[in-house]
Amino acid sequence: MRITEGMMVGNMLKNLQNNRSELDKLNQQLSSGKQFSKPSDDPIGVTTSMGFHTKMNNYEQYQKDVNNAKSWLESTENSLSDAGKILQRSSELAIYGANDTLNPDDRKNMSEEVKELRNELISIANSKLGQDYLFAGQASGTKPIEVNNEYHTNNDLTLNNQNNISSVKRSSSTALTPGNYTVSLEENGGTVDTINISNEEGEIVASKTNDTALTQDTEYEVETDNGEKLTIKTGNNNPTVTDQAEFEIPSYVKYKGDHNKILRKISDDNNMKVNANADKVFKQNIEIVNNLYEDLKAGKGGEKISAYATKLQNGTTNNTGARAEVGAKINRLDLITNRIDDELLNTEKLNSKNEDIDLAKLVTDLKMSENVYRASLSSAARVIQPSLVDFLK
Repeated sequence: MRITEGMMVGNMLKNLQNNRSELDKLNQQLSSGKQFSKPSDDPIGVTTSMGFHTKMNNYEQYQKDVNNAKSWLESTENSLSDAGKILQRSSELAIYGANDTLNPDDRKNMSEEVKELRNELISIANSKLGQDYLFAGQASGTKPIEVNNEYHTNNDLTLNNQNNISSVKRSSSTALTPGNYTVSLEENGGTVDTINISNEEGEIVASKTNDTALTQDTEYEVETDNGEKLTIKTGNNNPTVTDQAEFEIPSYVKYKGDHNKILRKISDDNNMKVNANADKVFKQNIEIVNNLYEDLKAGKGGEKISAYATKLQNGTTNNTGARAEVGAKINRLDLITNRIDDELLNTEKLNSKNEDIDLAKLVTDLKMSENVYRASLSSAARVIQPSLVDFLK
């Protein structure tokens, strides 16, 4: 085959371009620190690298979610801890207030401290993390606990599903635990002579049996277990066992949030509930402390006050249980944080092996490529050196 000058020059330029491209590729790897900059450089390596980056992004997002969950739980734990101190102090005051050596004025003076404890307990129940209320469920923009304006004013209770019961009135705001109740009539020996008050579970919480048959349009006082009185007025018709009415005892505070869970994703398959509900962990305790305040203010006797000590101890126990649950979740998040950090570090190492350069090897290859490129330039100079004048000499 005849080799022409053009073929020699073409091959020379082709090889020179290839050597220059290889040198440029090595220079790009050295300057970027990466083995490839586009999919065509290494399709398999790029695909593997994309998988590693997806994993690392997921781990980083889990880190953010776990840190967010931990902040929420730590704030919750601090609030519950403060609430526990208030309940403990309230219990101490209830025990002291039950002392028979105290007179009504002494108990009234004690009520001022209990009042402040009650108000602080409400403040804790409305604690925030940033702009979010901790104990309002998913309604985190709504203050969860508000004082019920009807608590002191609504003693003439509203009746529902009313049948020949004219009215129900309470003598004080602490007559019964807040909730829904039903008043009904009962007969004994063929005579309708008993008024029962039952709670939502159907348990009779107060009862009065009259010496004679109940009569129409008449008021009867029913005394509850805690010594308070409800006044029941019968309707315009003769009382029968079918007579009844439902009513609600208003609470001192109302829960305005919702009961939905706030979840944080802590792994591919696991979500963690991070919120506690003020309706569950605060409302009942606020009612108890408020009732203690009301009875101390009214100068009630030691026997009545002593009952609050047990109630507050139970409230403290429930508070401790809630704190233990939160603490266990915080400990779990610490373990999860360590695991995510380890997995992220391991993935970063694998990704580095896949896409980062071996500096020593690359510098060696670059030096060899430079030598090859210089040799190709020297060879090209010899190819293009002869001219027509050289052949005419």
